[in-house]
Amino acid sequence: MDVGKDFEKLVQIIATLRGEGGCPWDREQTPETVKRYLVEEAYEAVTEVERQNSSGVMEELGDLIFMTLFMAYLFQQRGDFTIEDVLKKAAAKMIYRHPHVFANRHVESPDEVKENWERLKKQEKSKKSDKLDIPRSLPALMRAHRLVGRAWSLSCPDDNPPGIRTFICNQLKALEDLSGETNSADKARKHMGESLMAMVCLGRKYGINAEDVLHEAIQRRLESSNPAAS
Repeated sequence: MDVGKDFEKLVQIIATLRGEGGCPWDREQTPETVKRYLVEEAYEAVTEVERQNSSGVMEELGDLIFMTLFMAYLFQQRGDFTIEDVLKKAAAKMIYRHPHVFANRHVESPDEVKENWERLKKQEKSKKSDKLDIPRSLPALMRAHRLVGRAWSLSCPDDNPPGIRTFICNQLKALEDLSGETNSADKARKHMGESLMAMVCLGRKYGINAEDVLHEAIQRRLESSNPAAS
């Protein structure tokens, strides 16, 4: 597999687009203006994966790789870091997080690999900051899922599913009790938010990602009302 030439060609295309005589639209872009396209391309790639459309996946991954390189090139032009820095950092991180492959550390199962991965990630994060770093740009349920994984006691009302279910029922009962109150929107928002957060906690206990199951529920409704949506 030799992708070096194709990679360099793609970088050169970006350099041409951003250079003198290049594309006016590309030349005026900044990381702030491009960031939404990076997110959009990622979701479009995921959509094609879910459709099991290999040609669509190939096309969307190409767009995602291009937009990722484009973003990196913008930072390179600002002097923050280079594309080479990004690649070296990614390679070093993957080697560090796979000691069972690159450092002859023995593991018994995929679960142990995952546990080791999370442990190494926490070690990396602790070196950077003691603060929980959960990107605000993530979808809310995905952000909650990650927070629960990193700080259960901060995020969840109980350690066990029965306690979490009781908490959810209490929050829903509180919502019901608000039905006759005036100016209750703020209270309703709080109870709904706490209920959703607890549902994420419950999902974690069952090995379920709330973002995924809500997406699946939406898709079932779309398909039932419009078969073409599938």
